[in-house]
Amino acid sequence: MNTRQFFLFCVALATTQAFHHLIPPDKETIYSWSADIKAGTHLPVPYASQYALQGKIHLQPCNNTIVVKLTDLTHRLYNGIIDHFHEYEAKNVSLPPEVQALENAFKITYTDSGLVEGISTQNNEKDFSRNIKKAIASIFQLNSTFFRKEYHRPESFVVKENSIYGHGTDLYSIFPQKDGKVEVHKLHNMPDNEDIFSHFVTNTEGASCDVKSGKSIMHDSRKNYILQKQDDCYVVKKITVVGSVVYYPFKAKSDAQMIVVNQNFDLVEVVPINDKYQISDEYFEKSLSYVSFDKKTNDETNGRRSIDYDKLLPMVRDMLEDIPQYMREDHINTKEPDRKRGQLINRVQQILLKFTLEKFKELQSTLSTQALNAYYHILPLVGTEASLLYIKTLIVTKTIGEDLAIDVLQNIAGHIRPSAPLVQKLEDLIHLDSTFTWNLRKVAILSFGNIIYKSYLNQLQSNTDNPQTPYEKYVDEYIHNLRNSTTYIVQVTYLLGLRNMKLPILAHRLLPALNGKWWSNQYLRYMAIWALAPPILTSSGPDKLIESFWTLFTNRNEKLEIRSFAYYYIMYSRPNLSLLRSIFAYMLTEPDDEMYRIHYTLSHTLMQSTDPCHQEIKVRLSQVMKFSPPPRRGVSYINFFGYKDEEFGFSTSVQKYFWKSNELRMYCYYVTSQLFYNYEEEWVIYWKIRDGRDKDPGLVQSIVDIITTRRLESSDFHIEASIARRGQVINMFAFDKHSIDELVSFLKFFIAYVPELNKDLLYITHERYNSYIIPTDLGIPVFWQYFMPEVHYNNLTIKKEILDDTVNVRLENKYGAWIHYRHGLSFYNPVADVWQGINKYHTYDALLPLHFNVSLDYTQQNLEIHWQKHNDSLMNVAGVKTHAKQLVFVRDSDDYEKKVLGEFVPQGEEFQSVGPGKQFRHDYPLIDKDNLDTGHRLHIVNYDSDIHAPYGVFKSRLFMFADPSSKYFQSPLQHGVLVWLNFHRDMVLLPRAGTYGFVARLEPSQELRVTKIDILFHHRLDSHSKNSHVSGFDSHSRLVYKVKNEEGILKTWDLNALLEVAEGHNYGKLKAKLSRILPQQKDYRLCLHGFKKWATKKVDGHWTVTMGETETSECVNDTVIEITSMGRQSHEQQSGKQLNCQNVIPYSGQYYRNLKCLLSDSTLRHYTYDVTSTNVPTFLKQIFTNLGDDLKGLFRSYYTYKIERNDNITKDSFKVDVTFPLAAHEVNVEVATTEQTYEFSGVPLKYWDWFKVAPESTTYSLGLIDKYENGEIDYCIIQNDRRYLNKQSVLEEVPNEWTLYVAGDSESHDHVYLKQIDHKIAVKLVDGHHTLEVLPVADDFHTTLDGTITSSKELQEDWIHCRVFGGDSHESLVVFLTHSGVNLEYDVKSVIITIPEGSPWHGQCYAVASNKETISPSTEAVVPITEKVPPLLNKIVKTRYLG
Repeated sequence: MNTRQFFLFCVALATTQAFHHLIPPDKETIYSWSADIKAGTHLPVPYASQYALQGKIHLQPCNNTIVVKLTDLTHRLYNGIIDHFHEYEAKNVSLPPEVQALENAFKITYTDSGLVEGISTQNNEKDFSRNIKKAIASIFQLNSTFFRKEYHRPESFVVKENSIYGHGTDLYSIFPQKDGKVEVHKLHNMPDNEDIFSHFVTNTEGASCDVKSGKSIMHDSRKNYILQKQDDCYVVKKITVVGSVVYYPFKAKSDAQMIVVNQNFDLVEVVPINDKYQISDEYFEKSLSYVSFDKKTNDETNGRRSIDYDKLLPMVRDMLEDIPQYMREDHINTKEPDRKRGQLINRVQQILLKFTLEKFKELQSTLSTQALNAYYHILPLVGTEASLLYIKTLIVTKTIGEDLAIDVLQNIAGHIRPSAPLVQKLEDLIHLDSTFTWNLRKVAILSFGNIIYKSYLNQLQSNTDNPQTPYEKYVDEYIHNLRNSTTYIVQVTYLLGLRNMKLPILAHRLLPALNGKWWSNQYLRYMAIWALAPPILTSSGPDKLIESFWTLFTNRNEKLEIRSFAYYYIMYSRPNLSLLRSIFAYMLTEPDDEMYRIHYTLSHTLMQSTDPCHQEIKVRLSQVMKFSPPPRRGVSYINFFGYKDEEFGFSTSVQKYFWKSNELRMYCYYVTSQLFYNYEEEWVIYWKIRDGRDKDPGLVQSIVDIITTRRLESSDFHIEASIARRGQVINMFAFDKHSIDELVSFLKFFIAYVPELNKDLLYITHERYNSYIIPTDLGIPVFWQYFMPEVHYNNLTIKKEILDDTVNVRLENKYGAWIHYRHGLSFYNPVADVWQGINKYHTYDALLPLHFNVSLDYTQQNLEIHWQKHNDSLMNVAGVKTHAKQLVFVRDSDDYEKKVLGEFVPQGEEFQSVGPGKQFRHDYPLIDKDNLDTGHRLHIVNYDSDIHAPYGVFKSRLFMFADPSSKYFQSPLQHGVLVWLNFHRDMVLLPRAGTYGFVARLEPSQELRVTKIDILFHHRLDSHSKNSHVSGFDSHSRLVYKVKNEEGILKTWDLNALLEVAEGHNYGKLKAKLSRILPQQKDYRLCLHGFKKWATKKVDGHWTVTMGETETSECVNDTVIEITSMGRQSHEQQSGKQLNCQNVIPYSGQYYRNLKCLLSDSTLRHYTYDVTSTNVPTFLKQIFTNLGDDLKGLFRSYYTYKIERNDNITKDSFKVDVTFPLAAHEVNVEVATTEQTYEFSGVPLKYWDWFKVAPESTTYSLGLIDKYENGEIDYCIIQNDRRYLNKQSVLEEVPNEWTLYVAGDSESHDHVYLKQIDHKIAVKLVDGHHTLEVLPVADDFHTTLDGTITSSKELQEDWIHCRVFGGDSHESLVVFLTHSGVNLEYDVKSVIITIPEGSPWHGQCYAVASNKETISPSTEAVVPITEKVPPLLNKIVKTRYLG
């Protein structure tokens, strides 16, 4: 028997044989071993960064152990194309002396079943070497429990084993072959990716989401053993190990990356043991799990590399000095980006991970002022123990100023994982004395809460017992300061600091604050909800949160802000369908209009949201909310707008909140995003204003009024704001009547004479910072990383001058954005001490300079804006530059410049671009032209692109960004914001596969030599209205735009417009004249004049457009376009159809009080536009053609083309027919020419109605509709025994004689009288000599107009519009008084009077009930139930929901 046959792995028939028993005793078994690891890709061309390691493995058995030794090791590096030729040019060299420990012997200890129990190595062996040996031990492991002597068919079994991946599941498959061979396949089973993400660093924290976050990565590991049967035993001939990590970003539509590990063990020989291997100072480890680097030292080399600070200090100093220089340069060009400089932020941050506290201080002393500024802003991104201690030192010693200290504390890295001892070292931050301003101390308190939370997560990850214990003393301190302070802002600061901690113990510690046992201040209880929700969710989950907040939500004696916030958290706890049904039923009887409106708007926006994390609750709400009646009053709302890029999977959602109660108004923006499969909360910005106003003037107007007038109408005046980033409150502000001067001084530049303001603003953060460590079968870790730093910088100068009634302002600001990031797979090669991998490098540079003079004469209502070419050439360039390229690389850990391939491949390059080559990348110019109107040259190009990208592709992508189908919004402004967010995110991410770049550059034209642009604007508005709700006015506007050079004016545009709107809702007229003036040429003038007239059930208009060249100031008729419009009732309306305003469930009853319903029956839904033209110039026809093509592209899913000849249309004319169906919120448009017909069917109106492309009401004016929507309406509800005005209900019976309830000022003729007849209500409306009486008769009513009984269902007079709604069993009457805008709804037992603001109304509705009993709306049930529930169900609903 030869030596190959001598090595046996024998498996007994009836007994278990372990792996170590299968090694021949007293013999040394030798394998040849070859291992390689490649990081690269197959597409579009195979490229890889490759490392190969070769040698021998010697095995010596001893009892239940095997001693293993590696010998004759050589290695080689290669980086570049994989073509089965070039990679073999790399030569093998001996291992460096720093890794000779790899050849130290180690011992594998086995159990009886052949599984590895642990390994023994030298005590001082580095972790990088120990990990490689653990990986080898994982391979020399076969569970022999299920082996049989004879195999006649395939067998399989599943066992639990320890391996380099930890304790996991392995799948064994045994395949008998011919000639006595047996193949054993062992597959490491990974049901999900969680076990390979046990070692990670991330700054993201997932927000609540219905859909589980995916991972764009796959991992596998498989081992094949070939056994040859000889002499009734098995000989293992060969072991093959293959494992891979595959990264497929952006839904697998970008460049795929992979790292593949291959190992081969081939039996060489079995020889006698001549030299027994020994292990000195043996260290036994009962685990095969991969040992990650120590996060305290951040040594990713696991002891392989020692830190050479003499080399690192000057290197990082030079990089920091280069950062401000980079920001001063013009990068908007078609040159390939400088990857090394672009990655400066990442490179500096990675080097600073290695620094000690002393080295941070030493580096500080070597930097210039500008480099120091960048250094301090990068410090928070480091996140190590040394960096946090250094930040504390800088703040405590006042080395940095207050503003910079606040920036640093606000931006402390989200990926930090501090230890409990470190937290104790940092507690000086919350004990700053009074020499520090409260603004700084406040931010330190909030930031320290964040540090505690990150430390708590670190304790959890380390499986520490009682992970909250080290932080309980800080909880006690915060609560003590919270309860003992009498200053509101101090109390809120500690409350939000506790919120940042998110410790589970807070779930019961803060309950007394929530329940009002600590203070009576309702606003602190409101903030306690925000503070309490995270720890409840952390400790007990959503069910406990719902239980804790349900009482607050359902207690109608609570303040609106408390109830609404509790409701919000209940909804975002994803309640089940049964609970949603309970919420729905409860809200049917909700008396507070604002609370009901919050419920309704939140539910309906969730139902229509495109956010992927609302998918489940969206379906649940659709099953419940379809039966909810819409709100009729109130202005509070919660709505969303967002987009989801369906192609690549990233999204952004903005949630907008406005809550208004009797005491305060709250505004909030909540921004979430999904990027790289992480869904997280980006920003929360929250304002609260208490100023004693009952109506909302808007956030901006509120602040302007406070600053300019300083009139504090309420003794409880308060302004509060909070800012949260990634779930952590980073700052908050609060001002009351005593501290308002602080806010005024903050904005003093805008309200006082301050001649100049200079600010250099720098913001550096990590948009994403993620690093996952994935072990491999070679023991070398794979790093899956995406590091996305963002830099935003501004150089701002504002100069102000006030002369009499004129304010002159000079503004200069250079804004720049610098976002260079990388993502992909890499591995640290501990043998060669280099990093290898494949990464996609993305660059984004943007410049936006602003420099102009503004002059405002507010007495003359004149505004002038002057732009002038700047002396600094960089201040004249605006644009954006992006680029994406995939690279394979071999680089030194710290020095990107170091050549590391020379020893292996003399001509090798450390960084190589993946792709077919430079000769296959081209530039595709898109736009390159000078524009006289702007005086600038616009240059847009796709450059350095291996993707065919002509203008058509560019335009189709613009349409894709504008496509509304992937977006949800309520206004054109929101749509525009979403288009920009989608475009910007796409430009930053560049998710498509391949190499390509994009440049858009705008700069002053060299050919036109424009040096100055002047804009002059004048506006005057004269009102002449006697009616309070429909103002008549004359609006005169003029806009002059001049383009100049040093020699004079090059071009002038002059727009003069006069809009006249008559009083009432009947007539409007517009005149406009646009002139284009060029030197030594005739003026080109376009004139528009026309009118629009409303009448009963119709609206007519006629518009004439003339244009042509002229030498006078008059209009000419060279070209004439005439438009005649008619609006009539549609065929549906003429046939008697009405919009069904009733809800389909019995709870809601007759629901005619909704504005949408009132409008639907008074609108015209069919419009025709006849357009005729004469001598239309070619360029104008082309404009109309392009506009039509764009609309057809944008609404292509609604578009139909027909070839139909229409003989009724003359040449150069066309007809537009617009119809609005009754039952749908959409529009149908038909455009007919002499030869073709174009149709758009079912186009949603959610966008176009903002441009007033909607049915027009001949009863309700646009001004009145705006008042409804803005809440500028009073509601007076009268029943037999009570009167209800807005929020107050007064017990009061309707008198038996006619009593005046509503009347306007002396100029108004509209008066509303009421009296009681047999416990029913009668109404009399008086306008001058006209009278309308509505008298109850049984359960019906009779109507008398000027003494004559009328039975008409509809009545329209100059002074009044009436309409009867409903069926045979129950009818309601709606009356609109045209002079005053008062609207009345009557149904025998109740009257609802809607009164627009604007006049000093009086009457019984506005009477002060000093001797009456006033009931709070929270306990008042009858009125809301009567409004939402029909009379027959009043008793049932009151019993069911109110007890």
